[in-house]
This record gives sequence, C-alpha cells and structure tokens, in this order.
Amino acid sequence: MKKNHFIEALVKRLIQFRYAFITLIAVATVFSVWAISGGLQIDNSLAIWFLEDDETYLEYQQFQRDYGSDEIVIAALPISYQQLPKQINVLDALSIDLERLSGVQSVFSIAQARYPIPMGGGLRWAPFYDPMRQDTQQQRLFNELVDYRAQLVSEDLEYAFLYTQLSSSDQIEAERSALIAAIEQTIKRYYEEAHITGPPILNQEYNKALQKEAGVFGILTLLVIALMLIFLLPNRRLAFIAALAVVLPTLFLFGLIASFGVKLNMISALIPTLLLVYALSDVVHILNAFNQELAGVPNASSVSIVLTRAIQRSVIPCALTTVTTIVGYFALYFSALPALKSMGLWASLGIVIAFVLAYLVIVLGVSFWSVETLKSQNNKISSSLRSSRLSEWIISVVKHRAKLVLVSSVMLLALATILALKVKVTTDSLALLPESSAKEALYKVEELLGSSSRLQLNLTLQDSATISYQEFLEDLSDFHLQLSTYPELGNVFSIHSVRSFLEKRYTTASFAQMASEKTLKNALKNASPSDNNVFNLISPDLNTFVITVGFSQMPTHELSSLFAKIERDFNAQFGEEIALEIDGFATVFATLNAFVVSSQLTTFGLAFLVILLLLTWYLKNFRRALIVLLPNLMPLFGLFALMYVFDISLGVTTAMITPIILGIAMDDTLHLLYHFLRPHASMSTQPLQPRLEGAIRYATPALLTSTISLIAGFFIIALSNTPAVSEFGLLCLVAIAIALLADLTFLPALIRRYW
Repeated sequence: MKKNHFIEALVKRLIQFRYAFITLIAVATVFSVWAISGGLQIDNSLAIWFLEDDETYLEYQQFQRDYGSDEIVIAALPISYQQLPKQINVLDALSIDLERLSGVQSVFSIAQARYPIPMGGGLRWAPFYDPMRQDTQQQRLFNELVDYRAQLVSEDLEYAFLYTQLSSSDQIEAERSALIAAIEQTIKRYYEEAHITGPPILNQEYNKALQKEAGVFGILTLLVIALMLIFLLPNRRLAFIAALAVVLPTLFLFGLIASFGVKLNMISALIPTLLLVYALSDVVHILNAFNQELAGVPNASSVSIVLTRAIQRSVIPCALTTVTTIVGYFALYFSALPALKSMGLWASLGIVIAFVLAYLVIVLGVSFWSVETLKSQNNKISSSLRSSRLSEWIISVVKHRAKLVLVSSVMLLALATILALKVKVTTDSLALLPESSAKEALYKVEELLGSSSRLQLNLTLQDSATISYQEFLEDLSDFHLQLSTYPELGNVFSIHSVRSFLEKRYTTASFAQMASEKTLKNALKNASPSDNNVFNLISPDLNTFVITVGFSQMPTHELSSLFAKIERDFNAQFGEEIALEIDGFATVFATLNAFVVSSQLTTFGLAFLVILLLLTWYLKNFRRALIVLLPNLMPLFGLFALMYVFDISLGVTTAMITPIILGIAMDDTLHLLYHFLRPHASMSTQPLQPRLEGAIRYATPALLTSTISLIAGFFIIALSNTPAVSEFGLLCLVAIAIALLADLTFLPALIRRYW
C-alpha cells in the first residue's frame, strides 16, 4: 500500500509541475544537441584494445621507438618506367612536401632508393635509379636486385610505390585524422589517380564509416521504430510520446559523452541503436499496461488514476529488466579491453537514463489528454495483433504439446551448445571496412605490390653465440628463401637480398670473401638502402639482422597461423644461439583473439552469475531461478550455432553480443514471469495453469509489439555497407526472434511441468 501511495503521489506531482519538467527536458535537449553538434570524436587507435601496462602493447611501443613506426601509408603512383626520367624530380618534390608535415617521420620511393657498391672494405650506397644510366644497365640492376625492385615499382613497371612513414603511434594520436587527410591531399595534388592505402588509411576509413553509419543508422532505426509504433501501439496518439521517450535517452547520453570529451570507438559507436532498442522495450511495456488499464477501468475519472495503475503494473518488471540489462553491460567493464570497458560504463548509464525518461515522458505527455479522448481512437492493426487468437494458440500448444515443446527445445539447445563451441574466433579487418574507394585502393595496391602491411623479423645473435657471421648469414639466406615460398607473404627483403646481389656481381668483394668479422662489420655498418628506416637491414649494434615481410590483409586467426609457421621454420633453421622476435602492428592485432575469448567468458560468466543471484532473490528459490534462465540460453547458444553454420566469426564487433542477447531475452522473460507471479486480484487464488494463461494473454501483445519493432530496427543495421556491422544487425535480429519464441513456448512449458 505504501508503494501504491508513493506512485500515486509521484504521478500527481509530475502532472502538477509538468511545465517545469518539460522546460527542464527542453533545456537538456538543447544542451545535448549543442554538445553533439560540436562533434563526437572517434578513436580506433591500438590503445583502446590494450591496457597501458599490457606486455604486448608495451613491446610494440618499444619496437616503434627502436626501429621506427610501421604505420606506413603506401601509394601506388601511376608512373611507368618510361616516365621515370621526367618524374624523379617530381617524386623528390612530393617527398619534401610530405616530410614537412608534422607527424611524418620519413618518405621513401625509387627517388630516394640506394643500392650497395663495394668500396675500400665497405659499401657505398649509390642511387638505385639514375635517369642518366643506360636502359640496359638499369634493367640489369632491376633484375639483379629483384627483391628490392619489387618494393619500388610494380612487376609490369607501370606503377611506382611511395612509402610515407608516420611517427610512433603515441605521438600522432591527437593529430591522426588531420595528418592522414593532409597526406592524402598532398599525394593527390601531385598524382590524382594514385591508389593510397596502408594501415593508417584503413584505420581512418574505419573511423569515417563509424561516424557516418552511427548517425545514419541511428536516425533510420528511430524512423523505422517510430513507424512501427504508429501501426502497433493501441492508440496512435501515443506514437509521438513513445518516439520522444525512445530518442531522448540516446540524445542525452551522447550529449554527456560529447561534453566530457569521451571518444567513441567501433564498439561504443553501436550504443545509439542499442539504447534505442532498450528504451523502446520499456516504453512498449509501459504503454501496454496503460492501455490495458484504460480498457479495464471504464469508470476512471482521470488520466492520473490510469497512469498510477499502469506504473504499478509495469514498474517492477521494467526495473528488473533494467537491472539485468545493466548487469550484462556493466560486466563489460571488467573486460581486459579498454574499448569494452568504456562501452560497459556508458551503456549502463544510458540504460538508467532510458528507464527514468520512459516513465517521465509518458506521464508528462499523456497528462494533456482526457480518458475519453484516449479511448476515442482505436488502432485496428494493433487490435488485430492483440486479438486472443494468437495467445490462445500459444496456450493450447503449451497445454497440449508441453512434452513435445520441452523435448524439442532441450534437443535444440543441446545441439546449439555443441555447435556454439565450434564458432571460429577471429577478427577480419576487411569485414570492418565498408565497400568504398578506400577498399578498392587496398585491393589495387595488394594486386600490384603483393602486400599492404608488413612484419619485421629481428634475428639476434645471443651473447654466448659461437656461430660465425658467415654461418649466420648462410642460415639467414636459407631462412629468407624459405619465407619467399610462403603463399601468405607478398615480398621479402633482408640483407640476403643485398648479399646475393654483391656475390653475383662483385665476386672479388663478395660477403664470402670478407672472412674476418671486423671487415664484415665494417661493410655492414652503414647498410641501409636509404637515409631513413622504412626498410631496415641491421641494427646499429650490428647484432640484429632484420627481415621485412609484406602481406595482404588477413584475419587474426590466419595471422596467428602465419606466426606459428614462421617460428617453426626458424627453429628448424637456427639453433638456440639465435633469437627471433616478430614485431609490428600485426602481432598485436593477432592477440585480439585471446582478448575476445577472455572477454566473452568474463562478461558472460559475470552476467549469468549476477542475474542468477537476482532471480534467486526475486523468486526465493534457486531451482526456479534456473528454470527461468534456461530459455534465455536458447537465443544465446542458438545465435552462436547460426554463426557456426553461416561461418560468421566471433570478433571485436561481436565481442559484446553476449550481454546484448542476454539482456533482450531476459526482458521478455521477466515481463511474462512478473504477470504470472503478480496476477490481477481476481486471479490471486487461482491455480498455476489459469495464472500462466492469464500472464500469456496479458504480456503477449507487448512482447509482440516490442519484438516486431526491434526486428525492424536491427534490420536497418543489417543493411549496413560494412560487413561486420551488417552481420551484427542480422545476428541480433535473429536472436530477438528466438528469444520471443523461447519465452512464449519453452518458458511456459517449463513452468507448467516443473514449477
């Protein structure tokens, strides 16, 4: 009774001061729009995927400091071999302009390339291309240093490659977007038809796609949901109020995010759509309760009475679903990935805002109409949806086919669980990239160069090594040749490329002739094809030899296999006296697999445990809590089973799929469960079966309305031009349908048999 009096008094106060509350909402809306108009920032840098003290991340940062950044923009310039004499000076001018940009460490092309010539026990580095050199001599040089030539001009000699090396990642994050744009503009100013790609370009394209689709799909999702509400709500007058209650939480949350300067990432950029989904669910259930109270209390004298009763009927299940959803998302805060931690924190706050605003906006909006006005308009489509035919069919199936429902559901759940364990864990960077000119440029460069990214293999002589330099170089050459046979690698470049060239052309001054280590070190101490470190050959202490390998974009599980293959062949070629270190962004990117798996296990385990404890507390019975949770595993494991069947991998974009699906499934479950446990007063003394049937009749219309609207909303996401986002929308869409089916059949059958 105290709760009822409190709700009644609260509704009266809200209506009494409705203009003041409306003014506050209007001010908050204006502030949010102003904050968002200043621009929401996107950050997909490597730092969002690793904690600051993560060993892998720290090693990558150290590698960039020691050898220079591997964040390199690659441009395939339409310069044919015949055009080179006139274009060398243009390339030099372009290089100078690029090097003037803050954040560019070095620039390298055939204009800066050098090749070695023996001189006085050492090596002198001469221009690799000289317009004054005879064509036959130049072609011979190209053929003799083919590993080197492949890095500079295409095999058909129709394109020249330009490498723009950025400063280390931690130094350019603040200016990354502007820097990438400036590099592209500078190159296009000289060569408009250039194909530009590389990890920095792809990262920037991810950001652009996120900014575009987060806004576009958020708006489209809202429009589709609003359209669904117009047709599906019991009273079309309520559609505008419902739309406001759905959109304002997202607007307010992102106003806060923008005002605090928080940067979004490829995970948190999905918050707008997800928050629209959860806000919609509460709104539909509140309005369903309001409509049922409006129809069931014909003598109600005021809207406030109907609102009070509707809130009394809906507030507990809506609060429970809010808590369980927050539990699912806040579990992400305990993930090892900073991107997921941010997602969990802000999504949880948004869900709280959505719950509060759903009641506030509905009370304020409905208060302007009378009971007679609200009863005057009947939505025929909604009435048809709310007809007893579907509810009675569900009741009949559960009543007369309960055993069949239970057996088939358990078998499907067992099969789905088995298939779920076989889901491939990997992140495909190409799936994060929408179909665009940037993707076309990537494919073109990979076709011409054979790669778009690189790895650096550092081979270091141990302090206690007894192997001679000559033996080491022999083994390195064999290892280089072995790497050249890998179909995964586009090109390989190392000291072997230089050594084999010298031994073929200058036999009297070949490496084999440099017997003493001192003479050999003297020859190698300035061994660099250019004045920058785009292509390293050897460390300054002459103790580490570098092999640079290029590769095309590939999923993380293929990268992991590639690393294992390299290490296996290295161990077969070298003894313990030589240490191998594989460096580059790809090594860090590949470790995302382990983080995704651990995040899934952590978030699912925490969410499941806390929700089980909450249900046990609510039901005062552990066995019943397990019964209620069992149907909620069907959409989750069913989803993973579909991922296996359709070869959809578990990656960074689907890393948060567990709390999302668990939250949606628990939403329907708790509403049905609440109306089963808290029936109308006239039903309070009835046995289990009539109470279960009454709950199905009461909750089914709202569950159908919210499910249809949510499916329509996620269908918009499934139309995304970005494969990973499209798959995410499709998976959520299917999961919502499975959740509804499980809650209307499996759950009632379990309650009827085991409650």
